[in-house]
Amino acid sequence: MDKTINNLVNALWEASFNARCQPVDRLAILPVIKDINGLAKEKRIALIVKASNFYNDKSFFTRLMTCLPELWANIIFKDIVAIIASLKGSVSLMSMVEFFYKYVEIDVFDLALDCEHLPINDRELLISYYAQNFALLFKHERVDQKWYTEKRMGITLEPMILLKETFLKDHRFQEALSDKSMIESYLKLKYKHFKNRFL
Repeated sequence: MDKTINNLVNALWEASFNARCQPVDRLAILPVIKDINGLAKEKRIALIVKASNFYNDKSFFTRLMTCLPELWANIIFKDIVAIIASLKGSVSLMSMVEFFYKYVEIDVFDLALDCEHLPINDRELLISYYAQNFALLFKHERVDQKWYTEKRMGITLEPMILLKETFLKDHRFQEALSDKSMIESYLKLKYKHFKNRFL
């Protein structure tokens, strides 16, 4: 892995210790962002993958990605497919899927479940976990509304809304369900189909 990417991943982690909104906020990582802004798309993709695999922490990774919308500039469908295929381990996979579903409001479950580069065990754990813990795929209204302000997190969720709008211009992206009453049956059915296909 590129030394620059490793250094950035470590710098983001160390900077997060100073976050007012733990585990991380944009204000704490501002000194690192200037170095990220100069990265070519290939390097930004490498940083996304490295961060997900390195931190191995769903809470940290999902929050970090909301603080770094510039990482996702000009990222397209084939890049997301490549990112998912490069993930290592079930926690890394869950982190990516949860970030997309919760904050970008894009459903990448099928991209993950159909990815032959990922171990079947990791894919099964992904869908079985969220079929039972589907509430984790929704923002915590009180906490997120309170934290995602310029004063607290140093950023709002507006960039995630814009990212969603950009992705949905490509018909291959699927919008996440917003109705909590539908998500449980949706994921349980998806888990059933996965078991019939692969297990």
